[in-house]
Amino acid sequence: MYPLERYSNHEHDHEQTIEDPKTRKLPGTCSSVFLVLVAALESVLTSGVVFGWAPLQIMLQEEGVYAYKCQTKFPCEEQAVQLQMMYTLATSAFCFCVWPTGLVLDSLGPRICCMMGALLFGAGCFIFAISTSAMDLFMLGYILMAVGGLPIVLSMMHLANLLPAYSGTIITILNVMIDVSSLNLKVMKLVTDHTPFTRKDAFSMYVAAPAAILITAPCLWPRDRYEERGATNASQVAAPSLKTSSFWKQVRSAEFLMCAFFTAFHLLHINLYIGTVDDQLRMMWFTNSSSPFDENLRTLHLSGYAKALHYEESLQPSQNVVQSLCSLFAWILPLGGLVMTLPVGYTLDNFPLWVGIALLSAAAILHSVCTLIARTEIQIVGFLLFAYYRAALFGTMATTVAFTFGYDNFGKLWGTLYAISGLFNFSIEPLAVLAQKQETFYWINLCIAVVSGILFLTYPPWLRWKSKDKSQVEEPLLVPDFTLDVNQ
Repeated sequence: MYPLERYSNHEHDHEQTIEDPKTRKLPGTCSSVFLVLVAALESVLTSGVVFGWAPLQIMLQEEGVYAYKCQTKFPCEEQAVQLQMMYTLATSAFCFCVWPTGLVLDSLGPRICCMMGALLFGAGCFIFAISTSAMDLFMLGYILMAVGGLPIVLSMMHLANLLPAYSGTIITILNVMIDVSSLNLKVMKLVTDHTPFTRKDAFSMYVAAPAAILITAPCLWPRDRYEERGATNASQVAAPSLKTSSFWKQVRSAEFLMCAFFTAFHLLHINLYIGTVDDQLRMMWFTNSSSPFDENLRTLHLSGYAKALHYEESLQPSQNVVQSLCSLFAWILPLGGLVMTLPVGYTLDNFPLWVGIALLSAAAILHSVCTLIARTEIQIVGFLLFAYYRAALFGTMATTVAFTFGYDNFGKLWGTLYAISGLFNFSIEPLAVLAQKQETFYWINLCIAVVSGILFLTYPPWLRWKSKDKSQVEEPLLVPDFTLDVNQ
């Protein structure tokens, strides 16, 4: 039994009877669940579509986009590099637009932010649909889709306040939808392969999704973010009281700086692995197999969750293993991440934040260890750990920002955190080049495991200490009420 139940305070009880007018306007439980489901649907339709690049690249190559870059045969590496530039610029725009998107969210509210995203995403789909080799607007359209999907999912984060007992799960689901939405282009590729629809038809019809979001936004989403019902979530109870501080005080706090460094390092780990998973597997298997490395193995598709590999000669057994593992990883990452929202959300909803952060740190360490062992079953276990790790990182750190600092400056804080992480990501290319020179990712992955272990031993214990320190300082001193109730 909590102290508030053992002791009474008449003045406090009187204040509790005064209902906050903002709280009175909150939707009921059924309506709240409906809004969360709609938010998840809108996010999966738009938020991370650009990250499912590999099938779209194949579609564009088959269509002959940038085929003029090829001097002798088609397709060629020059064409692949030009297409890769489109993906690189779009994903970079996604990262660097987080802060301005957060500024719009904090200043104008979730409704305007969502409508802005729908307009940008819809314009991107339309421009991409009408683009041709003669009218090359592919890059503009793809960039608009990237920066348009972000405001939609970011504007939904405050919905966690509607169901505070499940707030961690809601935030995790919305973040994982970014991964799941990367499958949309895979589905689009299957449709164009097995139906008369073309790329132009598919993207023209897809404009209906952002159009529906734009039209329904004034009816579904509030002008201002929903206020918190109360701290009934275990993670929220232990959160430091920085919610009423200014943005600059929050961003200079030890809580934010530690959170930013932790997130930036692990996001570097995640992006490095996603971008080099096929290279890591090839180096691992060919280094540990008796067959020499096939010099005819060439990379045609340089991006996405798994790169499509082209072989000029018959496949060796090791090459078959690598190709199968890459294909498996491409499906495990989004779908496994969706399944992992259940354990991640349960942890955030029922345990303090430091527990969730400790678990994702442990998953990072175990995954790094798996990357050191050239066994198929170990790699599959590593894929599953990675799916949990990625879902836990985005869900847990977004929850940490929301519960620690509140939602008044959530957009700017999340954008600042992304900007810091973007600076860390500049080291991905040098690390990949270093691994290519060494012909192994072993030492890089070993270093990642060591740093992850150091963070595991420092950051979660520090959070636990801070939460205990805050609870001791801020817990009010309650005086027992010895008043005799004559009615008893």
